[in-house]
Amino acid sequence: MNVERYQWCGIDDLSRIETAVVRLGEDSLRAHGGSVSTDYATAWHLKVGAGWVTEELAVSSFGDGWKRSLTLARDSSGCWSIDADHLGEVELPAPGLHDPSILHGAIDCDLGLCPLTNIMPVRRLGLLSHQVEPTPPHHAEADGTARQQYRFQRFPRAASCSRYRGS
Repeated sequence: MNVERYQWCGIDDLSRIETAVVRLGEDSLRAHGGSVSTDYATAWHLKVGAGWVTEELAVSSFGDGWKRSLTLARDSSGCWSIDADHLGEVELPAPGLHDPSILHGAIDCDLGLCPLTNIMPVRRLGLLSHQVEPTPPHHAEADGTARQQYRFQRFPRAASCSRYRGS
């Protein structure tokens, strides 16, 4: 596996600095990273198996007087398990989902504010090399407050980059 380190800052919060170390395989990846801002810090790890299918995403966040963690794990039959915990007071819903079965069949996890988790559908659908029909993978917010579908489609190249938009 090829190992690369990436770093960027948030465009919505310039105090947030993100870092990811990515081990990229031919059709899989392993990664870990985190972010630090003036209000909170987050650490995460991601395991993606053959075919760019998410196997596990674990996230821990903490701020002044609070701590939260969430682990989403997918088995080979497409069923997800959720382990969530929190300590302290913060104005957010409890982490996790009340009914993990709503994720059955989902193959991706999207970690909000972290563009790395978009690599799985982009690679799996071949969007780097050709146009494909928009495809609706599933998405669930890590805090369990929303569930939606989104579509990836390729847009014309501008110079040497490709742009993708979830809708």
